[in-house]
Amino acid sequence: MEGIVRIADSLGLQVIAEGIEDTAQRDLLAAMGARSGRASCSPGR
Repeated sequence: MEGIVRIADSLGLQVIAEGIEDTAQRDLLAAMGARSGRASCSPGR
């Protein structure tokens, strides 16, 4: 994932992470440079 974020950044593209399930994933993606994301929606969670 980090490689994809770096390539997108070098091309001036924005990375949007899909299916973030918890804060640990969100924090990891943010540390890699993903600036936007969408959470998963699971009933009962």
